Amino acid sequence: MKAMFILVAVIAVAGLAVYQYGGVGDFDPTKQGEEARSKIQAGKTWQQVVDDAGEPNYFRSMVIKTRRTPSGPVESIVPGGQNKYNASIFGKRATGEGFPNGFLFEYRFSERVAFAVHFDATGAVTGTSDLTTTADLLDQR
Repeated sequence: MKAMFILVAVIAVAGLAVYQYGGVGDFDPTKQGEEARSKIQAGKTWQQVVDDAGEPNYFRSMVIKTRRTPSGPVESIVPGGQNKYNASIFGKRATGEGFPNGFLFEYRFSERVAFAVHFDATGAVTGTSDLTTTADLLDQR
């Protein structure tokens, strides 16, 4: 019985040490996302954004869509399909054929912080926009 009490005490102390000194207690993805977004400024290259904010979850190339209206066809540039970010594949495409209409990165840090970074055809940041999250659905943002 005494051995069991000592074992539980040792496990509790080890768990507390990991929480306190292992960085678990300071982990705040919302704060991390806000800091990452604050570093992103117009004109930065996509590589600088990856260095500042980390690798994005997904990227989308911008595509031209044409829709018919009574006054004639109207073209608009919209995000294409969602692609999982892979550094080597994306880097080859960005330096090779490129993205003639631009592209965007999607970052999701928490249920409150999710945003897209928009880039032009040269790979320079043009701006950011919020992505829909659970916080939007619950009206908590």
